[in-house]
Amino acid sequence: MLKRFGAPVFFSLAAFLILVISIYKAAAVQYVFSKNINEIDYPDDIEISYQLPSVEMRQDNIFWSLQALKDKVWVDSSANNVIESERLLNLADNRLVNAKSFIKEGRFEEGVTALTKAEKYLEGSYDVLLNVDSSTSNYSDLFVTFVTATLKHREVIEGIMAEIPEDARPVVTRALDIPKLLYLQCEEQAKEDGIEIPKNPFEN
Repeated sequence: MLKRFGAPVFFSLAAFLILVISIYKAAAVQYVFSKNINEIDYPDDIEISYQLPSVEMRQDNIFWSLQALKDKVWVDSSANNVIESERLLNLADNRLVNAKSFIKEGRFEEGVTALTKAEKYLEGSYDVLLNVDSSTSNYSDLFVTFVTATLKHREVIEGIMAEIPEDARPVVTRALDIPKLLYLQCEEQAKEDGIEIPKNPFEN
């Protein structure tokens, strides 16, 4: 009996451990920056009306790998594209506030790592959103919420840009390009679908 079930249990446990290790590596700090900051101007008079979550668990928590695994299961278990897009956007927002809190503490490497993950989740949310039928009852609300989120992400990242070392800015600039591009893509999609979206205050 033990031999019969031993191999499947062993391989299942091994697969689980590999997944946890891969998640841990993905969350690991990927950068090393100087601590020299040359302040730059940014549009601090723009505030997008979009509620970001509060900081709960961050990547420096000992249980972060388990949280990241929980997040993956949460997304993978989404019943449909609407729910999956919403969940990915939620994760993007959570990683964004984590990034901002790290930057505020001068932990630039952790902050930028969290930021790059946030914008990958934002891209993922958009990719899934494209697969939602525009005739779905709450499609317009979901679409407008996502567009507003891209503007909020841009606002936060613009602020982060002014608080980081010079050698971190190329990485953050690439992250900033993501919500910029997503807004433009949404703008075109909104015209096709006849949806009114928030104006881009950064381009006025």
